[in-house]
Amino acid sequence: MITLDTIELPEEMIWQDEFEWAAVKANTKRTIQGKHIVRESLVPDDAGRDITLTSDNAWATRSEVEVLRSLTDELTREFILTMHDGRTFSCRFRHWDPPCFSADLILDHAFPDADTLYRITLKLAVVE
Repeated sequence: MITLDTIELPEEMIWQDEFEWAAVKANTKRTIQGKHIVRESLVPDDAGRDITLTSDNAWATRSEVEVLRSLTDELTREFILTMHDGRTFSCRFRHWDPPCFSADLILDHAFPDADTLYRITLKLAVVE
C-alpha cells in the first residue's frame, strides 16, 4: 500500500523515476583559455529527489481524484509518502514542474460521476 499522509493511493502505482537520481551533482564551465572546470558536490540524503508516481494499471475514482487535486492548492504543504516497502519520504508537490498532478479518464464520459475511473500521476519532490 502507498499512502500520502493518510490518503491511500492506488496500490499498483509505480515510482517512474526512482533510478534517475544521483547524490552527486555537478556543473561545468570553461575558462577564457578553454580549460574545462567541473564542480561536484554531494547532496545530503534524498533532498530534491523527484518522485513521480504513475498509475497506468491503477485507477482512482473521481471522488479520490478530487481529494488529491485539492491538496495541490495548499502552499508549502509537506506530506509523508509511504511506499509499498515501508520507505518514507517527506515531500511536496513539484509546482515548478507543471502539472504536479494530472488525472485522465479511463473511458471518455460526458457526465462523469463520483465512481468514474481515472489514471493519475503525482509529481513530488523530497524535501529532507
